[in-house]
Amino acid sequence: MNNFKKILFIGLGGAGQRHLRIFTNLLKDSSTKFIAYRHKGKTPLLNEDFTVNNSESIESKFNIEIFNSFSLALEQKPDLAVISTPSSKHAPYIKDCVNNGINIFVEKPFSNNLDDFDEISHVIQRKNLIFYTGYQRRFHPLVQKVQELLYQDHIGKIISAEFYVKSYLPEWHQYENYRDLYAAKKELGGGVLLTEIHEIDLCHLFFGKPQYVSCLCGNFFKDDLDVEDTATLNLLYKNFSASINMCFVQKHLKRGFSISGIYGYIEVDFIENTILIDHYKKGASESKVSIANDELFNIQNAAFLSGKIPNSISNLKSVRETLEIVEAAKLSCKKKYRLNKI
Repeated sequence: MNNFKKILFIGLGGAGQRHLRIFTNLLKDSSTKFIAYRHKGKTPLLNEDFTVNNSESIESKFNIEIFNSFSLALEQKPDLAVISTPSSKHAPYIKDCVNNGINIFVEKPFSNNLDDFDEISHVIQRKNLIFYTGYQRRFHPLVQKVQELLYQDHIGKIISAEFYVKSYLPEWHQYENYRDLYAAKKELGGGVLLTEIHEIDLCHLFFGKPQYVSCLCGNFFKDDLDVEDTATLNLLYKNFSASINMCFVQKHLKRGFSISGIYGYIEVDFIENTILIDHYKKGASESKVSIANDELFNIQNAAFLSGKIPNSISNLKSVRETLEIVEAAKLSCKKKYRLNKI
């Protein structure tokens, strides 16, 4: 069990408040103290369903001391920082925290690029700090079932895989205009590739780092957005290919993946929480689990506190390779080839 004495929350928007709510509940019988640093303090107290709670304040609800000075917050000597700021702000806070010997729990992704990654990674390893990036979908029971099936070579040699996520950005947060979300702003590390990076992470979790990446992406929803809202990636591995289709401006929600092998086929639907396993000789079976998205965060954060997560070196390697896929996709997006008119 990781016995943190003082936890600093950096950023208390929707994601930050969810982590604050979960950690305070998991550590309610401990002597852990909670403090926070807020730069703007724009987001009000939110209920679990992300509606606004006007009857209390964040301070009174969670018995937390909030600082408007980051240096003053660091002077309180926290031993864990939970970072839930916009993606482009992650790395600077991580760097300051690890230089002060503070363990890190950061919301996905690590950052919007790899510019400071090597320096930060070196300090984390030199100081033997805990480092974890929150990809709660890895804790989904259907994801873990697929990992088990792949490990057992249940469907044989992989032929192809497809991952897809279709969500609707304007309805993510009812308490604010979607144009104000970090996901809709390039300078804050927005865009569908980084915001919906879970599917890229799952592909990497199952298959590792690809040999080649190509991508077509663009802004097809509103001209006033400066980020890509739709992207189609193709990842080429040694003996098969995988595609990842992402869009966060589609009202018809879809999320899941399928994997095809020479002996069978696996399909997971995250909207219905179902899994289809079709073994071509043994037959097909379909099952369903009952789990809410918030439950995945609870399982993840409990695993983090219990130390049941990959070690920092493994996590850093995974983070680097997943962001390398994103950076390769962005470079590929800039190279478009026009066919000559016939």
